[in-house]
Amino acid sequence: MYVNSIALNADVNALSYRRGKLTRIEFDDNILYVHKLADNDHIIIHGSIYDAHTNSIFDKDGNFAFLDIDNLTFGRDALGTKPLYYSIEDKLAIASDPRALDNPIAVEPGMLYQYKDSLEIADLNPLRNINPIEDDEDDAKENILRLLRESIDKRKKRCIIGVSGIDSIILAKIAKERSIIVCMKDSYDYIYAKKIA
Repeated sequence: MYVNSIALNADVNALSYRRGKLTRIEFDDNILYVHKLADNDHIIIHGSIYDAHTNSIFDKDGNFAFLDIDNLTFGRDALGTKPLYYSIEDKLAIASDPRALDNPIAVEPGMLYQYKDSLEIADLNPLRNINPIEDDEDDAKENILRLLRESIDKRKKRCIIGVSGIDSIILAKIAKERSIIVCMKDSYDYIYAKKIA
């Protein structure tokens, strides 16, 4: 939800970005307008994240980093999979690439940062308050499989290449239920894809 490798200074009024396609998404009950860029991993949200969504944004399933320019509010997903850095020298600067900043500091996963007169940080990471699950083994297996299937189904594009770890093999097995193999019938890709799946 933030453009890759852009630095923002506190006194900048506009954000420049590559030309993209205007689309819209729903976020909770509010509709926000989004510029989708060529790289689908990075989008700019037009709308106020801070006022409407500070308590719920980190509960979203997905990888993101965001920046609300109007409120100088920024953060990243609970796992911290998307990079985001800031620096405070004479002014606040924010970037997804640490090389764009002097003395970069990594934005902590699941933390909401807002700069007013000083930097305020709120811990909203839902992963810090997880209660132990007391399911029996069979229920736990079913729940894990259900969650993995839901995660795979949420992704529009599915592709697994050259799996070797147990996690990749499990995902390949689940993806096989919803997939096709595209290659020549006698190719090595076909033979190995069949063996793995």
